[in-house]
Amino acid sequence: MSAIKGAKDVLTKVYEKLTEWDGSTPLTIESLVASCGCTVADYTASLQLAANKTTIHLQRSPHDRFVNNYNPFLLAHWQANMDIQYVTDPYACIMYIVSYLCKAEAGMSELLRNAIKEADGEGVAKKLRTLGNTFLNHRELSIQEAVYRLLSLPLRESSRRVIYILTGYPNERTRILKPAAVLSKLPDETTDIFQPGILDKYAARPHSAHTKFVAHYSPTSRAHNDDEYNQNFDDDNDVEPDDIPDGDISKQPTIKLLTGETMVLRKKPAVIRYHNVPKNKDKERYFYTMLLLYLPWREEDKDLTSDSDYEHLFEEHLDTIWKNVAEFERHSEEVDLAV
Repeated sequence: MSAIKGAKDVLTKVYEKLTEWDGSTPLTIESLVASCGCTVADYTASLQLAANKTTIHLQRSPHDRFVNNYNPFLLAHWQANMDIQYVTDPYACIMYIVSYLCKAEAGMSELLRNAIKEADGEGVAKKLRTLGNTFLNHRELSIQEAVYRLLSLPLRESSRRVIYILTGYPNERTRILKPAAVLSKLPDETTDIFQPGILDKYAARPHSAHTKFVAHYSPTSRAHNDDEYNQNFDDDNDVEPDDIPDGDISKQPTIKLLTGETMVLRKKPAVIRYHNVPKNKDKERYFYTMLLLYLPWREEDKDLTSDSDYEHLFEEHLDTIWKNVAEFERHSEEVDLAV
């Protein structure tokens, strides 16, 4: 503690000296720290001791103390103020972004309170509709957003597609019916009435991809019904998701599922989303989700069952699951803490 206190004292002295300097006389970092009774090495060591997290200090002269961090190339094109910072803490980055997304708008609270009073005595649906309309009709709109909306320009863009994987129990998942034209041709007693989803196609993956798990396999491929791409691939020469080349999507390699369907490998793997179940709220559902996403399986109702519970099965494959999680959910602890 004494070392940290000494480091903070050094930094305080340097800061006070720098604040007192009016810029009329030359000042170097060496002469600045010398006037505080220390050396550059002492000052650098104090910065390291006083930091409670990873911090990057850019080397600069005292007369540049009011200049923000900038990138020369970006500054020439941006031609406006910037303050670039290195992202060294996932938690801080998430909180910074979320604070902007959830930034309160002046006067909105009072408007919502008045709306609630006006809807007093109405049903829940009516109250929610009133609150929603009040928020949408009175929220502040920036000039940039107004122009984008008037010109029907996209408000967001992404270099990756996002796919949602239903990770709930099988009997709780939402399914999409096959088209009416297809259903009318099926036998009355058939139960095959749903469109195959992501998990169905994963279960039908070729034998060459048997060791792939849902979180790795599903984002790398997508359905393709065009006969032009129905190449005759055997299980022995199916292209693995790791072999995704660059180039036109029409030249993407395909894989043939065990059901006979063909899927095209994505040029860029998609980002997956799924319902994140807190372990402390529903332990069994949490373990089932982890097993479904990160443990290779072929038949869900057989491979993801255990004589006792899902936690026991999870413990049996603990090393495999956490190895796969580390590949796709980096900084997961910091993200969970932030959200």
